[in-house]
Amino acid sequence: MLQINDITKLYGLNQGIQNVSFQLNKGEVCAIIGHNGSGKSTLFKSLLGLIQLDSGKILFDEKPIQTLMMGYLPENRSVIQDLKTTDLIELVAKLKRLNNEELVLMRDYWMKVLDCESLKSKQLKQCSKGNQQKIQLICALIHSPKVVILDEPFSGLDIEITRLFQKVITKLKKQGKIVLLSSHRFEEIEHLCDYICVIKESRVIMQGTLMDIKEKVNKQTVTLSNDASVFYKDEKGVVDIIRDGNLTHYIFENEKLCARASKAMITERGLKSIKISSLTLDDLFEQS
Repeated sequence: MLQINDITKLYGLNQGIQNVSFQLNKGEVCAIIGHNGSGKSTLFKSLLGLIQLDSGKILFDEKPIQTLMMGYLPENRSVIQDLKTTDLIELVAKLKRLNNEELVLMRDYWMKVLDCESLKSKQLKQCSKGNQQKIQLICALIHSPKVVILDEPFSGLDIEITRLFQKVITKLKKQGKIVLLSSHRFEEIEHLCDYICVIKESRVIMQGTLMDIKEKVNKQTVTLSNDASVFYKDEKGVVDIIRDGNLTHYIFENEKLCARASKAMITERGLKSIKISSLTLDDLFEQS
């Protein structure tokens, strides 16, 4: 179990993190959500031991967490362009104290999983950005860490590699790893997450399982296509409206008012699309 116990690290007035607490069990994935400057990076750096806390404790199975327990994929790609892919992996593996047998075993395993065995003889500067990201992910996982931090792992990736990374996260979950990830592409992480932690201005303002949070918020969304005029903006119970391209998301304050309004929408709109759902992760973030 990973325990974050009332940790604080401040750089200035409300900059950093304050009194953050939550815990995750083995095999759980947690989404860390917040705007730029909210404190996500400070939380990750604290977990990785890159900065010293002002107060609080970070424990794994009741003991202080060790750096070698962690695997980290940074938001910004950071590879040595002139190295071969396998040389970079070997460098990181040696820093993580793997012997040669362990290195080869784990390197070949993850290169097969990530479908990049053909990159073994290539320099990193010859690899696409997506393939460089694959190599960085292998570097993060090479030592079989107990806790994996993925900071914006899907940034700049095409749909094929994004789905591959999603499968890797699912695999890590099945292996009993604890995964913390941040992303602005909520539709790509919602189905992966067991736990949500929303940070705003250095403080956790919302946390829990997605289902628990949705039940507490008790709001419903009706999504309509071809509604450029936002026809139902004055409907009773509408507390927010989110425009997303050709889609209009009406946020209702409770399920009862949503059900009443949606019946009329179905009747009036005929065959035009309509979707009724609890709040998505994207909606919850907009509401926070």
